[in-house]
Amino acid sequence: MKNANNTDSLLSLAADYYYFKEGSTEKQIAQILLKNICKIPSWTIEQMAANCNISISTCRRFIKEIGYDSYIEFKMKISDLIKNYDFNTPTLLNPSAPDIHQYIEQTTKDIRRDVENLEKTLDPDKIMETVLALHEYEHIIIHDLFKSTMHLAFLSHLALTGKTVTLSADTVTQQNNARNADASQLFLLVYDGLQHSKETLNTLPTVHTHGAEIILISSIFPCPYSELCRTVLYIGQGSSPLSSMLLLDLTYSYIGELYKSMYISGKKLI
Repeated sequence: MKNANNTDSLLSLAADYYYFKEGSTEKQIAQILLKNICKIPSWTIEQMAANCNISISTCRRFIKEIGYDSYIEFKMKISDLIKNYDFNTPTLLNPSAPDIHQYIEQTTKDIRRDVENLEKTLDPDKIMETVLALHEYEHIIIHDLFKSTMHLAFLSHLALTGKTVTLSADTVTQQNNARNADASQLFLLVYDGLQHSKETLNTLPTVHTHGAEIILISSIFPCPYSELCRTVLYIGQGSSPLSSMLLLDLTYSYIGELYKSMYISGKKLI
C-alpha cells in the first residue's frame, strides 16, 4: 500500500475515535482533530485547546491517552502524515475512471502474497503452545483494538469450555487490567506497531510483574518485551490495513479451530 507507514497516526486517531464512548469529551476531541487534520501542524497547544473547546490540561491528558508523550511529538507525527499521505487520490484507483477490476486484482494479489508470508512466518510449535495456554487458564484477558466475526468465533470456542474472557480495546481499561493482573490469568496481547498498540505493549511489563502469563501476537519482528512472554506469535505486516486485519483474523481463526478440535469437538460440554 502506498505510504502505508505514514498512515499510522491517522489510523490510530481514527481507531481511538471509534472506541471512545459516544458523547464523551475524548470522542468529541478526536472528531474535531480528524476534521481539522491538515491544520494541526500549524496549531499551538493553546490553539488546539481553543478549537476543541477544552482546557490546555485536558488537551495534554488527551494527547497522552492516545499514546504520545507530548503535544510536540503528536504534531510531528501528524506533520509527517500530511507531507507523505495523499488525501485525494486512492492508492489503486484513478478517480476520473475507477476500475473495480483493477482494484480487486491488485488487492487480491497483495493479500495472497501476505497470506503466503503468514504461512511461512507462523511457528506451529508456538501456535500449539498458545492453544495449550488457553486450555490451561480459566481467566483470559485479551488486549486488542479491533473486533471482527473471527474474534467472536474465537471467543465462542473459549466460552464453550467455561473460560472467563475479558476483551479490552481502550488504553485506560488495558492499564487497569495490567495493574490488577495476577498469576491465575492469561493475557493475550496484540501488537501491530501503530501508536495505540504501543500503549497496549507498554502494559506488558506490569502484567509480567504481577505474575500473569502472556501470549503476544505481533506483526513486528523483533518485538519489545518478547523475553517476558510465554510465547510470541509473529504474523508479519500486511501490505494494507485490510490485509493486516485479515492476517490477524486468520491467526485467531487457526488458533480457535485448533482449540475447538482439541477441547470441544466430540466432547460433551454438559
